Amino acid sequence: MNKIDCHIHAQTNGNYHEDICRLITHMQQHGISKALISDLGDNWMAYPDSGTLITANARVKYEAENSSGRLEYLVYINPQLPDWRDIFLRFIDGACGVKLWISLRSETGSLEETKDVLRLAAKHDKAVLIHTFGRTVPTLPGEIGIPEIIELARAVPQCRIVAAHAGGNWRKAIELADEIPENVSLDISGSFPERTMVRRLADAFGCDRLLYGSDAFGRSFGSQLSKVYESDLAAEDMEKILRLNSIRIFKLTENAPAEEGVSPETWSIPERNGDNFCFVGKGKYWDHSVTPEMLAENAVRHSVDTLFAADLSAFFAEDRMEANRKHLDACRSFPQIFPLAVADLNDIEGTLSQLDELAGFAGVLISPYLHNYRLEYSAHAKFFDLCAKRGVPVWINTSLGDDRFRDARLITRTVLPEDILEFTENAPRNCYVFQGVLPTPELSKQLPEYCKLECSKLSDHEYAPEEFFSRGAVERLCFGSEYPFRDFGSVSNVLEGKL
Repeated sequence: MNKIDCHIHAQTNGNYHEDICRLITHMQQHGISKALISDLGDNWMAYPDSGTLITANARVKYEAENSSGRLEYLVYINPQLPDWRDIFLRFIDGACGVKLWISLRSETGSLEETKDVLRLAAKHDKAVLIHTFGRTVPTLPGEIGIPEIIELARAVPQCRIVAAHAGGNWRKAIELADEIPENVSLDISGSFPERTMVRRLADAFGCDRLLYGSDAFGRSFGSQLSKVYESDLAAEDMEKILRLNSIRIFKLTENAPAEEGVSPETWSIPERNGDNFCFVGKGKYWDHSVTPEMLAENAVRHSVDTLFAADLSAFFAEDRMEANRKHLDACRSFPQIFPLAVADLNDIEGTLSQLDELAGFAGVLISPYLHNYRLEYSAHAKFFDLCAKRGVPVWINTSLGDDRFRDARLITRTVLPEDILEFTENAPRNCYVFQGVLPTPELSKQLPEYCKLECSKLSDHEYAPEEFFSRGAVERLCFGSEYPFRDFGSVSNVLEGKL
């Protein structure tokens, strides 16, 4: 199916034209015949000045007009500038729409200037793509979420508005679906490729109001396409999201399909048959709920025959030991599932007691990220020494899901690459698998041979696999899906060139 990407960005830290050509090549590899591109300036300033906007819009306009129809451009505007109308009128002819990023509020917090932009866009019959990113963590200066989109859409009902990133926190968008005016559509770009996202948005808004976008180059085309292809929607509904809605809302003309026979680059992932980042159960802070049977069935569909899985409910259970025992019992009927016992090193005495009850478990999983402590050998030496002495493998969770939109009650701690390196320099020799970290060649090459990085985050960024695998850093890599937060295909299909 021919596809249109309604949301990509120019890369500005190298050779501009070469970077545009590289992006178009990657579009073609994913069957994307056209993309809507905006340029946010060299430094992505929150409130760019007029010179920055003129330069950015001029160069992206030139590249779009010389792209043989592969690119259409959006005029980037800062509504808080006194001369924004001059910039708008200078570039609007030939543009497919307007792009607004985070300069949406004035110094007093007002959205009135932004409403004026929408009115002028409507007068010129142009749709407006608005960065919409309601977060758990503090928002950026001038940034807005779905409640502000509702205010803007009600104030200017004649303007076709596309709320980017499905509002960021797409669950919030679903909660407010009945309040969001009909002149608002949502693109699905940029956020974590979360399982069930598009299906649930489609149920709430209908497929006529959803648009495929990637947010490339920062996000990968494939990971964002996986949101649609893993949604279990009918083919005609997928076509609306992947192509037809963008044509209608931005009033595009179609060009020739993407070149046939061009497919994404593929990469050989060591230990492809084992999943080192998957879960069952339902946790306190998540709405995902899966049984061991569901995990096993999905693994069969994607040819994964070994699953190292922990129970989400064990992370914050009052009786963690009992939760782990129930997990072990639930998995006995599924020989492909190798249960992991969850431990919290904030409760070191309880954890050490638990190590005496690991018969039947494949290893133990700790999460400095979820349990909010620093990954540090010296602080928990007794635990790591005992695991090494007994030959108990340790899975170390450094992130889970999209931290920007987590439950506000959940306090997390970032685990940095330097934390991992410091830990491995001091910890005893053992099997350590690090979950949820973006593998880089530098990190991979500095790790001891008994350490592994699972690969899920490699699939998120358009150029990350190419840069990683081309530098020969595969020895420390193993497979991980992050199921049920992702679908299996969100990782495997991207890295294996199927999307």
